[in-house]
Amino acid sequence: MDGHPDDLGTTVDTVRALLEDAVAPHLDGGEAPCSLLSGGLDSSSLTALAAALARRQGRGPIRSLAVNDQEPGADGGAAQGNEDHLYARLMAEHAGTEHGEISLAGLDLLDPALRASVLAAYDIPINKGDQYASLRLLFGEARGHAAVALSGECGDDVFGGYNWNRLPEWIACPTFPWVAENRPRFLGTDVLFDAGLLGKLDLAGYERDCHRDAVAEIAAAEVVADPVEARYREVTYLAHTRHTRVLFDRLDRLGSAAGLDIRVPFADPRLVEYTFNIPWEMKAFDGREKSLLRAAMKDLLPEPVAMRVKTPYPNLRDAGYDRVLRERLAAVALDPDSPVAPLLAPGLRTAVARDGADALVAGVGRAALETALQTDAWLRAYRVELAL
Repeated sequence: MDGHPDDLGTTVDTVRALLEDAVAPHLDGGEAPCSLLSGGLDSSSLTALAAALARRQGRGPIRSLAVNDQEPGADGGAAQGNEDHLYARLMAEHAGTEHGEISLAGLDLLDPALRASVLAAYDIPINKGDQYASLRLLFGEARGHAAVALSGECGDDVFGGYNWNRLPEWIACPTFPWVAENRPRFLGTDVLFDAGLLGKLDLAGYERDCHRDAVAEIAAAEVVADPVEARYREVTYLAHTRHTRVLFDRLDRLGSAAGLDIRVPFADPRLVEYTFNIPWEMKAFDGREKSLLRAAMKDLLPEPVAMRVKTPYPNLRDAGYDRVLRERLAAVALDPDSPVAPLLAPGLRTAVARDGADALVAGVGRAALETALQTDAWLRAYRVELAL
């Protein structure tokens, strides 16, 4: 881990040049890629660079696509969803793209055929059914316009956009910080699954051992004198070597299922290598997330987009979605032939028989419900026989 040699101005200019070089190969040759545009800083930066390059090449406008998670007729308030689609429209107009949207309104993400296609793409149970189903639809729509798409994934990992890779309370935690930050999402795992099974799995011990082995690979404290900076360097390493595995796996599997080749310019090795040793004080020089990326790209972005606060990919906010999950899991719990039954808590069937789906309301989050349902579906689809 060599020190970073450049001052702030040189660093910003170098980041811009590296980003231009990272995007350019994806517009070589034939068909221009589609841009998966959320209206956030990462995807907007790639869209701006790709659109500008396409114009210089004499191409027509590139295509961009966004997700709209608001109910039809909603006034845009936070209660109805986030505002990705509004910022995406602003960015698309600024860059001159041909823009489209897919809507998450309604309960279409619960369609059994769609959920089965996501499971088939992943080969393993997942806990983000609504997110991954919406991505499957988005990628399918994108494939109708282009064979290749640009994704802004990894921008947060490279430039420090997540709360967990920049805020001190998460940086200082003695585990993978994204796991610590998101632990409340998994509320209810101990309610749904057998305590003996969870004890044998010892997930806490597995997490602890994996984190210990991962930070030992970099040994940042041995070469970075400041312990706080050393931990930031460790978290950056964990982001690149562990967290991005999840992102790449998601893009590869769901993209391939749609026949879409998804490219990730922020994962360009030259960009990753250059930014890795930039001190955190420089990465966050203006006190915000992704300071360097914003400084490098602000001349190509509308100010509201450039200054927008990091917003996560939208979850479906319709309360009916969780209700259907509870109803489906209640049916699974009462099914004596359910393959997941041996893994569930012994008292769950009794509670559901007494209270119905209401037994799954208190202390059980969406991720736990998804995990149980996906495990049941996976055991059925792959005809797995349990030996406990």
